[in-house]
Amino acid sequence: MRLSPIDPSSYSNAHELIITHIDLEWTVNFEKSTLSGSASLSFKTLRDDVEEIFLDSSDLDIASMAVKTAAGEIPVSWDVGKPVENIGSKLTVYLPTKTSGEFKLIVEYETNPKASALQWLNAEQTCGKKHPYLFSQCQAIHARSLVPCQDTPAVKFTYNATLRHPIGVTGLMSAVKLKSESGVSYFKQSIPIPSYLLAIVVGALVEKPIGPM
Repeated sequence: MRLSPIDPSSYSNAHELIITHIDLEWTVNFEKSTLSGSASLSFKTLRDDVEEIFLDSSDLDIASMAVKTAAGEIPVSWDVGKPVENIGSKLTVYLPTKTSGEFKLIVEYETNPKASALQWLNAEQTCGKKHPYLFSQCQAIHARSLVPCQDTPAVKFTYNATLRHPIGVTGLMSAVKLKSESGVSYFKQSIPIPSYLLAIVVGALVEKPIGPM
């Protein structure tokens, strides 16, 4: 049963609280065909005394969760519901106290090798034949296989990302690249976007001007 009164394709209780920003820490693992790391979700409550968070997820391997407050991080419990075909699972997060205002939820997790948002190509499947290739497509509701989120266009958020990837390939996201080091790229998206516009690509990319813009 989808619980969201604002979107029949989402489990989220976005009428009670919304994600305003996400900080992503991802490591690309071509050998396992996974992304691993953390997502720090910044929430703003729309009513007082919220006790649970309902998020959209799909085949995510969650290791831990914690609510971040001024006093530090408090571990929280969660429950993953039975998966529904083409929809995924309801992820219920139990807050330690009734909560109002703004807070952060930190999730440590890993994606599934068969995540519907991600396509993994081995080197032989690429034009150059030297490096593997990863790209995403989160539209329409595949972002939930990439990150636990409110996977509905009714919610928009900004995000920052630290992306660790093999040396020798380029990482890009649907954000401005701030800087890159050997095997690490940093991104900032300052315009609030819906979850379906979250995007990543990693591979032997070549930059080429295609017009005056």
